[in-house]
Amino acid sequence: MSNRKVVVIGGGMVGLCSAWYLKQQGHQVTIIDKGTIGEGCSSGNAGMLVPSHFIPMAAPGIIAKGLKWMFQPESPFNVKPTLDMQSLFWLLSFFRNANQTNVDRCKQTILDLNLYSHELYGSLSNDSGLEFEMGKHGLFMLYKTEKAEKEEVELAQQAQELGLDVAILNGQQVQDLEPDVRVDVRGGVHFRCDSHIDPARFMQAIVKGLQQSDDTVLLSNTEAVGFEQDANGRLTDVLVRSGDGETTSIAGDEFVLAAGAFSREVAKLLGDNLPVVSGKGYSLTLDNPGKLNRIPAIMTEAKVTITPMGEKLRFCGTMELLAEGEKINQGKLNGLRKAVGQYYPDFAEALMSADPVWSGMRPCSPDGMPFIGRFKKHENLIAATGHAMMGVSLGPATGKMVSDIVAGTPDTRFNMALMSPDR
Repeated sequence: MSNRKVVVIGGGMVGLCSAWYLKQQGHQVTIIDKGTIGEGCSSGNAGMLVPSHFIPMAAPGIIAKGLKWMFQPESPFNVKPTLDMQSLFWLLSFFRNANQTNVDRCKQTILDLNLYSHELYGSLSNDSGLEFEMGKHGLFMLYKTEKAEKEEVELAQQAQELGLDVAILNGQQVQDLEPDVRVDVRGGVHFRCDSHIDPARFMQAIVKGLQQSDDTVLLSNTEAVGFEQDANGRLTDVLVRSGDGETTSIAGDEFVLAAGAFSREVAKLLGDNLPVVSGKGYSLTLDNPGKLNRIPAIMTEAKVTITPMGEKLRFCGTMELLAEGEKINQGKLNGLRKAVGQYYPDFAEALMSADPVWSGMRPCSPDGMPFIGRFKKHENLIAATGHAMMGVSLGPATGKMVSDIVAGTPDTRFNMALMSPDR
């Protein structure tokens, strides 16, 4: 199918990548976003492209850790109390999925998606004319305790069995690979298969490229407030409200729901229950810190990340399920600040006073798999959301899959049933 009119609801990483590949296939694309296109949750992301992350968030141990951390103000994870029935059902489903059966069912598809996305990032950086850099130094999973070492080495061995390029290092070997900064750890796993980008720069490059096309319209501060459909349930228009309060309609042949943590609210407009909840996270960015690490890292016990981005250094962490709004949880933020100094002493002082704090809402599914595919009830509505912390890593793969679905040639290498919005 060529020359289709496609409306993409959501102008974050996934929406922009969907628009990019739809444009490459010759479609007329309109992107709408209730905020500013290119400045959504992914703009403050750690920017890690991670084939190493093939375990879904709903996995064994997460419930025990969640209960342990629930009443610790500076812990990296908590669930905001709620009486909302849909959120309670989501939590129940999440608890039911947090088992080895779910991991075994999902891990190969998650790995395949990440490898595909990594390949697409390489093509975009080399062939598309987009101005962004792709760091190819891998990723450290750093640990300070024997317990964490055991867990990470077991995961590394699984990754090696799946064909990933992995090295298990002691503390001195980690330090040897980071000659410019002190790293205080027991050891680490080096996933040499991983990469990283500056996600904000990447998204702005996509925006710039889309703006150069006469067949692409980008509408910020434009919120989806309703839909029109024919007697068969096929969508014909999305009703939108602009920043000045005016309501208009945008016609389309296909519609893509890529609204991140707001996707559930958009799906409600059609009477659909798309189980996506928000998982709030924070990041702090140091401009010109004087020293830069070479290899992005995850500090495993603290669940905090560090990523070099040009002359900047970004730290990300926390997962506050069901948390919404712009209010900063100072306890979680303090935990993030303190944790970094325990692993990277050189950054401890600067990070304690770093400002401003960025926060964003990650869209989380109850089984750890994204939602990618057509809705049964509305055949021309395609879901592209629910990526949790993997939106940046999986952005190009999701966008390309969306464009293939619109073209009627879905990629058969993936288990699409695992990603169905109606699963």
